[in-house]
Amino acid sequence: MRNYLLFQLYGPMASWGDIAVGVNRPSYDHPSKSAIMGLLAAALGIRRDEEEKHRELSESYNFAVAVHSSGTFLRDYHTCLLYTSDAADE
Repeated sequence: MRNYLLFQLYGPMASWGDIAVGVNRPSYDHPSKSAIMGLLAAALGIRRDEEEKHRELSESYNFAVAVHSSGTFLRDYHTCLLYTSDAADE
C-alpha cells in the first residue's frame, strides 16, 4: 500500500503565482508543485539554500491537487521603490 499525506489549504485571499516575466504576474487558483514542495520542505526543516535536499524531496514524491472552490480572481496593484546603491549607504 502506498503512503499518502493529505492536507487542506484554505486561504480566501491566497495567490499562487506563475512565472513572473515583465510587469504582469499571472496567478493560479491552485498551488504549483514548487509551492507544495516548499511548504513540505519548510515543515521538514529544510532551508531554502539546501538545494540538494530540495531536489531529493521533489524527486521522491508526486502530488495531486483538488480545487473544491476556486473563488473569484481579484486584481491587485503593487508599486515598489528601487534604491540605488548610493541611496542605500546613507
